[in-house]
Amino acid sequence: MYLGSEVDARLNEASGDMMSYVNSSKHREIIEDALADFGTVVYVQPDEEVDMKEIQVSGVFDPQKKRKNIEICLHYNPKSMRIVLTEPQWDRLRNNLSGCMQHELIHRNQWSRIRNKDREGSLWDRYYKSYESDPEKIKTQEYFGEFMEIDAHAHDFMLEMKRNSKKISPYVILRDNRSIDTAKYPTFFEYLGVFNHDRSSPVMKKFFDRTRFWVKEEVRHEGKWWK
Repeated sequence: MYLGSEVDARLNEASGDMMSYVNSSKHREIIEDALADFGTVVYVQPDEEVDMKEIQVSGVFDPQKKRKNIEICLHYNPKSMRIVLTEPQWDRLRNNLSGCMQHELIHRNQWSRIRNKDREGSLWDRYYKSYESDPEKIKTQEYFGEFMEIDAHAHDFMLEMKRNSKKISPYVILRDNRSIDTAKYPTFFEYLGVFNHDRSSPVMKKFFDRTRFWVKEEVRHEGKWWK
């Protein structure tokens, strides 16, 4: 994404502070300051499902707000609201923050193009109709099947390939994806599970198409990352 390197640079600048302070309120302040120029507000949320040695990240873009319309939430286990971040822990958190921010920035750009009614913007406002019988499955498929979500999640998958596959071409991974590591590419396997492991479904085909698009865009802006 065209702002990806800027997001990464701001988070890299915060590395020393994030590993110097241990409390969640200070972490929130540091991250919000680092991402302020992108119109971001940061919150802290206790969550018993989070590992005590980790901080999880979620985000949302609110198209109804004109300023500070991206919200990032840092999820801590309630028993470890004070946590000393090691370098590997900060690396994971920084990657998750960067991916989350870029995901929401993509949504912001999508909404801008919808409002401007440009040619590509007309694609974003499309919805998926699920024919499953289970109401929860319908809800999940229709969320992940929206074109805006396919596009943003395809970018997530591209970032996962960039971070985890320095020696393998992303085009090889996209072509031979039946034997890849589930831990390295959680976005891909989440989509595959939601759509019943049917790689030929219209949603999965669009997901692969948009992933290829984002690979080309990343190479255009940042250069080739694989050997």
